[in-house]
Amino acid sequence: GDCSRICMLCQGTIPPGCRPGSRFDVMMPDGQRVPLVCPPNRTSGDQFILRPFSVTIPQGVRKGQSFRVQVPGVGLFKATCPKDKRAGDALVMHFPEYPELKKEKEQNELDETMILKPHKYEPSPDLVNRASQITCDADASAIPSEFICPITQDLMLDPVLTIDGHSYERKSIESWFLNSNRSPKTNKVLPTKILVPNLALRSRIINFVDVWNPPS
Repeated sequence: GDCSRICMLCQGTIPPGCRPGSRFDVMMPDGQRVPLVCPPNRTSGDQFILRPFSVTIPQGVRKGQSFRVQVPGVGLFKATCPKDKRAGDALVMHFPEYPELKKEKEQNELDETMILKPHKYEPSPDLVNRASQITCDADASAIPSEFICPITQDLMLDPVLTIDGHSYERKSIESWFLNSNRSPKTNKVLPTKILVPNLALRSRIINFVDVWNPPS
């Protein structure tokens, strides 16, 4: 389902013979084929990471119809409603990230120690205050476990995914990665420290806060 795809990151390489503008496919671990276009400043052999985003198909869009998607930190893209989807359904889209390499000699190596530049999202002070009140006042069982950061045990407001599919509050996992390359959940070594915004989970958490502690 869509949830499993959101949790998947895929590393890839532009195949031989590809030039800027050439089309090629990437096979995801779950068997999904993702079509891509070689960017103007890239060529065959360049490595990338597919970054998944969950978007909601706008109302009024029918099967096979195109619509525009604004992806935070990426830009505006054109999408098509699949035959098995309809307006209101979640749709997972994948966008390639080409990391900036530290040294010229690393041009053919993926920098696996880099944390991608965070998207321009900062929870509003009002949202932070209302979430804090819920954490203090609400029964712990009333807060869905997937909304809680495994590191701080607090309600997340900016959840991000690690390569193994677990979600954490961004600032908490960034601090963790300063001293460790292991998963806080499993203690296994992670092959990369890249973080992916979990937009679908963030939206659910904000809705939860708005219901429990509405804005004044």
